[in-house]
Amino acid sequence: MAGAFEPGVILAINPTAATWRKAREIGLLVERHMVLENLDLSVTRFRVPHGINACNALVRLRQMETAVSFDLNHYYTIAGRSGSEARNDFNASACRMIGWPLKSRSLGKGLCIGMVDSDVNTDIAPLAGQHIVRRSFVPQPEVPVSIHGTGIAAVLVGAAGSSFPGLLPGARLLAAEAFSVGGQGKPHAGALAIARALDWLVAEKALVVNLSFSGPDNSLLRAAVRRTLESGTPLVAAAGNNGALAPPAFPAAYEKVIAVTAVDRFRRLYRRANQGPYIDFAAPGVGIWVPGKSGIGRYRQGTSYAAAYCTAVGAQLLRRMDPSQRAGHLFRMLQENTVDLGPRGRDNLFGWGLIHCPRSCAGE
Repeated sequence: MAGAFEPGVILAINPTAATWRKAREIGLLVERHMVLENLDLSVTRFRVPHGINACNALVRLRQMETAVSFDLNHYYTIAGRSGSEARNDFNASACRMIGWPLKSRSLGKGLCIGMVDSDVNTDIAPLAGQHIVRRSFVPQPEVPVSIHGTGIAAVLVGAAGSSFPGLLPGARLLAAEAFSVGGQGKPHAGALAIARALDWLVAEKALVVNLSFSGPDNSLLRAAVRRTLESGTPLVAAAGNNGALAPPAFPAAYEKVIAVTAVDRFRRLYRRANQGPYIDFAAPGVGIWVPGKSGIGRYRQGTSYAAAYCTAVGAQLLRRMDPSQRAGHLFRMLQENTVDLGPRGRDNLFGWGLIHCPRSCAGE
């Protein structure tokens, strides 16, 4: 139950009629039931009345109904930070690090990639004319935010020749908005909003999905991730920015999710990056030049941006592969094209090493 969560809410995954009856026995109210058809999941959102402790109610439900999964609606936070450390030359050095072509205006043409993040400001010049489809999963009346999502979108599909050229300017980007402003003024997304976003991205047949956020293990998120991967859609996630001693960050730490840590232009590990056996690869993530809310540039760092670089490389590697093979083979293809960092072989800091784009990947 560790981690922040939405107060007064319990989620039931694939509930039965008996589940609803037992929930009512302990005083819970059915607030909403929804079906995530593309993930083959159903979710009931229970409201915990004032005076009943949500954590205690969760324990009782788990004891009463062992065939159904229950959890809190845990919050997930964005895995990026502002700052100016180790600035690079408008991201050119990051591209050179991974063997990425610098001058193509059509790279990514014909590809469809997805992201779950905050909203994307498509009014700023680098994104205004790009192929971006936005859909919101932020529950009303919460207030959406756009700074982080706009930056990740610019890294992925920013217009070539603009102040923020993206890696795949010719690609179509499906931008699922799940983050809103929390009670303390910080962006967060509930597990339910993320699951609904993944359901949409599976329906839209995204080639690969970028998840630049982190948080605790959660039954609904775990199920949604598993079903997304089973659909053949690979997931690339930020490893987390909570330091060497932090516990594993999810969804990156889930099995078969590609977990990406961040390095600077000298291939040094980002000082706030999580470490552990779940780390798969490293990518540029320090001193990344991205637009802010109003389009003004700023340098950012974090495993968020490293995940976006890995997502772009992954999309290029997958562009000619059979859809049924994508989720299972992307990891192997990335592993075959890495530059070893740190101790020889796989390690808990850099995983298998720095991702690298072979000539076949960079070709259009």
